[in-house]
Amino acid sequence: MPEQQSRQRRRKVTLACDPCRERKSRCDGIKPICSTCRRRALGIEQCVYRAGNARTECSDDYTRALHDRIRYLERQLEEASALNGASNRRAWPESTSDTESQVELDALVMGISHAQILTPLSSVATESIENSSHARRVTAMGTTTSEEDIGHYRDAREGFYGSSSAASFLKETCGTAIPSSNHQANPQTCTSQPTPLFGDVDKFALPPRRLADHLVERYFERIYWIYPVFDKQAFEHGYNSLWLPSGQTACPGEYQNLGLGEDATTVAFFSSLNAIFALGCIFSNLSTAAKTKAYEVFFSRAKDKVNLELLDINDLSVVQTLVLVALVLQGTSFPDRCWNTTGLACRVAQGLGLHSLPPYNQQESRVQRIRRRTWHGCIVLDTLVSMTFGRPTMITNISTLVLPERTVHNFQNTEDIEQVKLQFQIETVRLSIILDSMLSKVYRPWQCKLPHDDHGAVSHTDINGQSMDVFAELQRKLRVFELGLPSFLSWHEPIGRETIPPHEFTVLAIQRNVLQSRFTYLQVMLYRPILSQLLALNTSRDASDDLHSSFKHDGARACVRSSIQLINLVHGTFRTETAEAWWWNSLYTCTASLVLMTCRLCPSLWATLDQSSVIEASNKCHSVLEVISSFSLSIRKSFNLLTKMHQTITGRQQVEDESTAYSQENQRHGLLDILLEGDLSLQNALTTCFPLDPDAVVFPYWEAANLGG
Repeated sequence: MPEQQSRQRRRKVTLACDPCRERKSRCDGIKPICSTCRRRALGIEQCVYRAGNARTECSDDYTRALHDRIRYLERQLEEASALNGASNRRAWPESTSDTESQVELDALVMGISHAQILTPLSSVATESIENSSHARRVTAMGTTTSEEDIGHYRDAREGFYGSSSAASFLKETCGTAIPSSNHQANPQTCTSQPTPLFGDVDKFALPPRRLADHLVERYFERIYWIYPVFDKQAFEHGYNSLWLPSGQTACPGEYQNLGLGEDATTVAFFSSLNAIFALGCIFSNLSTAAKTKAYEVFFSRAKDKVNLELLDINDLSVVQTLVLVALVLQGTSFPDRCWNTTGLACRVAQGLGLHSLPPYNQQESRVQRIRRRTWHGCIVLDTLVSMTFGRPTMITNISTLVLPERTVHNFQNTEDIEQVKLQFQIETVRLSIILDSMLSKVYRPWQCKLPHDDHGAVSHTDINGQSMDVFAELQRKLRVFELGLPSFLSWHEPIGRETIPPHEFTVLAIQRNVLQSRFTYLQVMLYRPILSQLLALNTSRDASDDLHSSFKHDGARACVRSSIQLINLVHGTFRTETAEAWWWNSLYTCTASLVLMTCRLCPSLWATLDQSSVIEASNKCHSVLEVISSFSLSIRKSFNLLTKMHQTITGRQQVEDESTAYSQENQRHGLLDILLEGDLSLQNALTTCFPLDPDAVVFPYWEAANLGG
């Protein structure tokens, strides 16, 4: 009896692990791995506790133990790295293109289940960018993807797209030839159910550190210096603090009031971080499948936090977050979200007084510099989005903005290199001021949209009532801007590799390419209304040889020349490390292609052009789209449409050379009638597949073709 009393009773555990249950062995329930499994040298992946037991579902000790284990392993890894001479390692490697293999990174995303790596990644919670019921028939870059947007019926819920948008240009080119139709589009029924945005703390989950570092690094390499709206060092501090145990994070005074990075636990920081992850995916070393999978997760997390809780913060970090989310939305089929998010950023910025900053002072504080950079980012984004949608800008009177003078920098000085890279933003603001003037004077977004505009009017921008001086003055401003660029941003001067560090050279090359692309696109935009008017002139009986007609021909030729320059630039860079984001290259290619086809519809213009250059540029458009279309059905349809239109136009031109039986008006209508024959409806094809559907081109770096973004 005494011996029985001295015996200790077997301690019961809440739940035994699977190996112990199968062997009917004693399990002490220690997590993440029990003593029995440790003695048997089983791995942590084998010592699994089933979560289906009702007694364990209400406890969080298992999750807490796993988190503690992860932190312990991370500390051990950091200590080992320090012993190996890596104590000075930055938050991410200097370059991942050589050190991070696609296979290794894909394993982080694709090799493990959703629940294990990017929890929560439920397909219910993550909105598909391509199949969302909120997607529109016009993309966030203003290009058309559905037939209702080219016909004579327009669903008011689809929004207004003015004369500077690509969708409007497509209507101007083809609107008069499409027969009137009483077709009424069936209203789209939104079946998605609203989901609680902050009902789950797992919304703040982080990806594996290695994947996170790679995506953040790619963002800073490819995008940050295009939109430097937040302080890089402050962000790095906040980012690194996420991986530290609680109690070891503190914000130094130098990061106070700088916005993102001051407090890494806020909704704003997590929303912006996921936006950065999504943007980094575009230029990452992941495979296409892994990019798609990860991109949609990060996009969903970023947008889910843009709500009233975010706006309640009402500080600089909110503006910076909204700008980042708007950048992500530019590559989607959510134009309303992109437009409204950009507007929110501008409104919050004005509420913080960023529009009333004192004149630039070289000795101004760090806080003032970041506030100014954030405001400049709002200006650039506002004008670009207004241009792509054909709508008025929210920020007014930017022509009165006083910008810093251009100075000569020394590339051997670290501080000067920083200022050199920041000079790009100043130049884009200067270009935005010109764009704002162009939109107000040429495209006139405030002008009343007459009822006949919705019923097939050819032109939404009547240049007959405009002075030729307007175009001459805007062209002069563009020329002054081009000639005044500093040497390291000017595309007319080579960059001296011997005087610039390799990493900085890549950044400057990206900035130079982006600036040249936008500058050239503005030249196309300046003269595009003239080309549309000339097209209408060629299809009417009012053609004349007066001075105004001569001006239209000169302007149309300038539009064609600029389009050729634009497609040459895109063709030469779209598969390189200096390429602009893919959605911009899509817009550039669509617009240039349409201009090059439109000029063929104007015999009086075509006869005066360098036809070999036009043909060569058209072939380059064909080449770009052919490479991209091999990965997407939607792009393949757009490519097929462009090919058919090109073949039809050239065929009609050959017939015209042999016979003059057709009038110019019958020529154009006959051409478009041919496109209506067979199994391809013009009204359906033009709107469903043209211009390019950005949703179909998810990422710039395809596995086989290595496409640039």
